[in-house]
Parts: sequence; C-alpha cells; structure tokens
Amino acid sequence: MGLRVHLLRDGQRRDDAPRGVPHERRRVLEQLGAGAAPARLPKATTTPSYQIAVFSIAMNSQLIQPAQAPTTSIHRIRTQPSETVLFLDNLLEDEARVVDEQAWTNLGQPSAYANRFAGVRHGQGGTLAFADGRAAWLPGNKVVQTRGPLRGWGILTGVDIIWELDPE
Repeated sequence: MGLRVHLLRDGQRRDDAPRGVPHERRRVLEQLGAGAAPARLPKATTTPSYQIAVFSIAMNSQLIQPAQAPTTSIHRIRTQPSETVLFLDNLLEDEARVVDEQAWTNLGQPSAYANRFAGVRHGQGGTLAFADGRAAWLPGNKVVQTRGPLRGWGILTGVDIIWELDPE
C-alpha cells in the first residue's frame, strides 16, 4: 500500500491513507516515503495468458533439504534464529540488480538465495525476514558479494546472515 501526501494551499499536509490505518503504520509509511517501492511485476505476467506464478517474496532456498529429510533445517533455526534468513525480497525480471552477476533466469520462484535477492528494490536495499520473527532492511552490498570470484552470490563471512543448512 502506498501513502500519498499532499500539501494544501495553507501549507498543511493531508494524506489519503485509508481510514483505519493505525497512526504508527501511517508514520512508518511517511518515513519510508519515496524510498519504499513495491515490487513491480514483469509486464508479461500481467497478461491473461500468463500461467506461471511469480513471487516477489521467497523462502530461503538453502534451508530446503532433499526429499528424504525434513523440509527445513530446524536445528539452525532453533540455535541461531536471529541470523537465519527465512524469507527475502525476491528479484524479478526487469528489476535492477546489486551486480550484473546475479541471476538472470528462473526469477520469481517461490524459493531463492542471495543471488536472487532484490537488493535495490527499496531505496538501494531489500528486506530479509529472520527466524526470530524480525525483518530487516539491508543494503544490497551487505547481502550480495560485489567483488571477487563469488560476485553476485551471498556474503558468507563477516556478516550476521546465515543462509545455509547446518554443517554436516
């Protein structure tokens, strides 16, 4: 939901937020201002003949285990919930990337990794949701490698972000 703010002739502000929007949420939306942008669906997906679901928020694909095991790695979630990523802003077609080496194919899938993190969607950053229930906005260059041979993939050292399953 966007929040439009208008300046009236007398210099007072009036917003056109729907009635019933809590004051706190209205304040947060105002603070986000122009830096907050919803995901824009690729043009092809808006045609009636397009039959594939597109996800702008995705589950961390690195927590999914093979079919012979439980669906997710519960131990990691229990022991390091504030660092373990559950969901992320998912890169879609036609969106800007943190670096060109990020994925260009199979975008909008229900699960994704840092190489599909939409790290410039919201004011040069994106949102990660962690297992402890909190969500955090992070600049794309704090989540995605911007230099070296792993450019375009997740930063695995020196940050408090865990993507992968428990070590074997």
